[in-house]
Amino acid sequence: MKKGQTLVLWILAAILLYSVFLENSIKTDVEKYESSIERLEVNIDSINRKNQILNSNIEQFYNEMVKIDSSISKVQVNIKSIKKQTNEKINSVDTFSYSELERFFSNRYGSETSTTDSENGN
Repeated sequence: MKKGQTLVLWILAAILLYSVFLENSIKTDVEKYESSIERLEVNIDSINRKNQILNSNIEQFYNEMVKIDSSISKVQVNIKSIKKQTNEKINSVDTFSYSELERFFSNRYGSETSTTDSENGN
């Protein structure tokens, strides 16, 4: 063989060896990436399950909050109604004459007043 052909054969052999080693390192890198991808997929699945549980909890808490808000609104309406009734009673007492006030309090607190008077010896 001529010197040029031998040189070409050596270069081809070097390229062949280089490509074999390079190909093995690529396979190794791909395997590392595949295992990393699998671990990440497992983590993602775990996180997705936890996220679903949290979303369910959020929905339950929201529903409870809506119920509580509704109850608060009802209580506020009742408070306003009671305030209105109380103010009406106070305003009606303001218009009583002296004898009407005396009758009102004796009817309302008469039994308590007589009990207190008898205890005090009056």
